[in-house]
Amino acid sequence: MPVGVRAAGALVLLFGLQLQRIRHLTAAQITEKDGNAYLTAGRRPVLLPPRLGAILGELAAQPPPRLMIASRPDAPRWLFPGRIPGQMLDLHSLNNQLNRHGISARPARNGALGALASDLPAAVLADFLGIHVNTAVRWVTYARRSPMKTNGTPPPDEPPLAAALRACADGLYPAEAAAELLISHASWLCRDDFRDGYVDIGTSITDGITAMAAIDWPAAITALDEGGLPASGGERRVLRLAASLADGIPVDLRDAFTGMDTANADRAVRAMLHASGRRPQGTERPGNHGCTSMTIWPWTEDQRQR
Repeated sequence: MPVGVRAAGALVLLFGLQLQRIRHLTAAQITEKDGNAYLTAGRRPVLLPPRLGAILGELAAQPPPRLMIASRPDAPRWLFPGRIPGQMLDLHSLNNQLNRHGISARPARNGALGALASDLPAAVLADFLGIHVNTAVRWVTYARRSPMKTNGTPPPDEPPLAAALRACADGLYPAEAAAELLISHASWLCRDDFRDGYVDIGTSITDGITAMAAIDWPAAITALDEGGLPASGGERRVLRLAASLADGIPVDLRDAFTGMDTANADRAVRAMLHASGRRPQGTERPGNHGCTSMTIWPWTEDQRQR
């Protein structure tokens, strides 16, 4: 494995650094003191494990690539230099290098941040990684939250806002599929940060009584990408698929389905069938406008095997 891939992969897996930050690292950010190697990625130098320190030291000592046009004398010594003089490696190329060696940066970073957030206070995590303190608070809250309510009782059969989401999506197959995908997955709708920040709640203009809820999909996906919504790999995949069904936001299906567990894959396939109108026979539930609509959640065992 090339030394650059080893270094970038280790920084993602151990410290949860974004590839954008990794590709901006320079040789000057690697320092040595009393035989130990340090990396200054945030506000203060961080002591590196000996193996990683050796890898980064080897990377920093490598001569810059020979290009047709020489870099400026005052250009930074990038740890991950690109093919353009004086420029670092572009994000797409770095991500592809990691993928070719079996390292998926996004879930790896989420796992690392979750592990760090479970052990470190938010202020220390922000200072350690150079991230905004609000982002660190969200990660710490996510890592330390309990799946049970504070009184020790299990969660209800359906998550909050399930009926309101159904009412708002009623009659539009893709919107219904997205709503049912989130409802069956449950995790997002049980999170206060998601409901408070990205769900608009109101009442039907038809009868003035029926509660309705609409998700601000673009804002939610932007927050997910920027670290404002800490999430596990499964949660990320489900939210991206739901946003694509409901709002047409592009999703990488290879990334979404690779590594997805059986339960989430089953939910996703049923959502796609629902969106296309190929809905198996299920139980009827009253619609908002005097008609009935079918729900496919969950399938029977016989339907699952067909």
